[in-house]
Order: sequence, then C-alpha cells, then structure tokens
Amino acid sequence: MSEADWSGYAPPWETDPAVLKITDALDDVPEQLAPEERRRLGDLLIGIAHDANNPIGAMTMDLFFLRAKLEEAALTDAMPALHNLGRSLDELKALMEATGRLGHTLAEAGSP
Repeated sequence: MSEADWSGYAPPWETDPAVLKITDALDDVPEQLAPEERRRLGDLLIGIAHDANNPIGAMTMDLFFLRAKLEEAALTDAMPALHNLGRSLDELKALMEATGRLGHTLAEAGSP
C-alpha cells in the first residue's frame, strides 16, 4: 500500500466522537486514582498493548505476503478488500500504541 493510498486519512482515534469522549475521560483518571492504582493501571495497559502488538505485527507481515501473491497471480479484484484489511490493522496497531503511551503516562504518574 503506497503512501498515496493514505493521503487525507485521519485515524478514528483522532476524529471519532466516541473515541475522543473516551480519551477525554481517561485524561481525568490520574486525578481520580491513588498513585499506586495509577501505576497498576498503567502497567496493565502497557501489558495489553504489548500483548496485542505481537499478533498485529504477524498479521501485517502475512498481509504483505498475501498482497504480493495476489499481485503475482493478477487477482486484482481482491485488492480493495486487502487494502481495507491493511488499514484496519494499521488502525489497531496505532490504537495499541496509544494504549501503551497512556499506560506509561499513568505508570509514571503513580511512581513516587
């Protein structure tokens, strides 16, 4: 998938009202939790993000392999679906990275 395919694209966590509402609510979490709770929540989020990124990375690699095979076999009808799947995996990976960043922020806020 070329960079041109992504021009003008904004990920849902930057534009989706529901996601933005959750993000705004999470911004207030550090003030509502005791430091030890913040650290534990942060560690949990870091672990979730790490565990989710491993299979996402494997699926992304498989997707590029599948794309090459489809191009080789001239099965271009499947390309739009493959492109959508790639975009979904990229969105999921970016969401997990944001989850990890939030986890680090919370863990640091809970550290003495």
